[in-house]
Amino acid sequence: MLWYDKKVLLVRTSYQDGWVAPGGGIKAAEAPVQAAIREASEELGLQLAREDLRHVLAIEHLWNNRRDMLQIFEVELSISPKIKIDNREIIEARFVTPQEALSLPLAPHVHDYFQIRAAA
Repeated sequence: MLWYDKKVLLVRTSYQDGWVAPGGGIKAAEAPVQAAIREASEELGLQLAREDLRHVLAIEHLWNNRRDMLQIFEVELSISPKIKIDNREIIEARFVTPQEALSLPLAPHVHDYFQIRAAA
């Protein structure tokens, strides 16, 4: 979850409905934090360091006809990032407030993240 100025970056992909956080699968022998760093670079052109990320949630969901264990990290960006989307996998990216996010069609784990964050 990439935060800047009290807004979070959500993306839409070409292969599923709704809005998700940037991210993806974990490769064999790859730690979740390494996967998060790699995915931010591949999907958005952002270069993050391990110390930039804070693990906030591990949650299991049945989604897209499979059961996944998801690891969610937060990053608080101090400057507005230049987001580069490839228009193949990621077709739209935008920063939204948590309230705006909850009005969008969200992936179940992203919806849960905002619900848990609001309750904290």
